[in-house]
Amino acid sequence: MNEPMNEPAWHFDRRIPIAMILAIVLQTVGAVWWASGVSSYIEADRIAGGLRDNRITAVERISDLIGNRMTRMETLLESQAEMLRDIRDALKARP
Repeated sequence: MNEPMNEPAWHFDRRIPIAMILAIVLQTVGAVWWASGVSSYIEADRIAGGLRDNRITAVERISDLIGNRMTRMETLLESQAEMLRDIRDALKARP
């Protein structure tokens, strides 16, 4: 409350060394650079995760198709095995 009106609220003091100012500026630049790297890494991971999800969906779809085809093949093999048994029985029954 006792501050004069024409004096600035803050100022640089001559006791602050240039090395300290330079160190703070370099640390700030380094922190911004690091945050930028982390941000790009997160973005790349998000894109890779989306691609991975697409691949998983495609593999699940193919797996379902293969399962359906295997079921049909098993049914066909069972019917063919039954026909072969019928033919064998018919050949055994012949004189």
